[in-house]
Amino acid sequence: MKKGVPAWLLILIIFVMVCVGVVLFLFRGVTIQGTVTDAITNAPVKGASVTIGALSATSDENGRFKLRVPKLEGELVVNAYGYEPLSVAVEKNPVISLVPLPEKVADYWFNYWKNGDYERMFELLTNDCRNSITKEAFAEEFSRYKLEIVAVRAQRTGGEGDSAEVKAEVDINTPFGKQTLHFTIPLKKDFGIWKVVWYSGGTGVASPQYLVE
Repeated sequence: MKKGVPAWLLILIIFVMVCVGVVLFLFRGVTIQGTVTDAITNAPVKGASVTIGALSATSDENGRFKLRVPKLEGELVVNAYGYEPLSVAVEKNPVISLVPLPEKVADYWFNYWKNGDYERMFELLTNDCRNSITKEAFAEEFSRYKLEIVAVRAQRTGGEGDSAEVKAEVDINTPFGKQTLHFTIPLKKDFGIWKVVWYSGGTGVASPQYLVE
């Protein structure tokens, strides 16, 4: 009477087949090496999750990630805190630009103001707003209100579609100690990027829309 195949042998055969499959996958697959950046600052985005199906990777401090896939097809889904999620077609060396959320744009705005970087503040305006005032006039207007900003807390509170409203609490140092200012900041999608809506009262274009409560 013939005996069946021993259980240990069956387990060994299955183990070998799995190992061979993994080796073949690694040998035949393609390595994607990409970078995730901020669409406004062009700075690398650390901690972004990049997935395709069940495979995933996380971007490092330089915004770089590496992912082994069977072939170059499908879509990469990218998510990062403070940014809009994005899906892009798979390619070997993608450079992925994530759009900051409105509250992150507001945070940029105040940090640029804190550092006296009026040129970058100006670039955060919508195209219509930039056309309403020169860069020099804009810098002159905001340089009058130099704030010693300590901290910024911004949260989206309204708007829909391509419009948004952000409430920001800004802590500043004053001769009377730390004070908190409350701002309402309207934003609008401009060529796919969230930008600040602000018109100077001195241009005659519109009333100021950058409000202090």
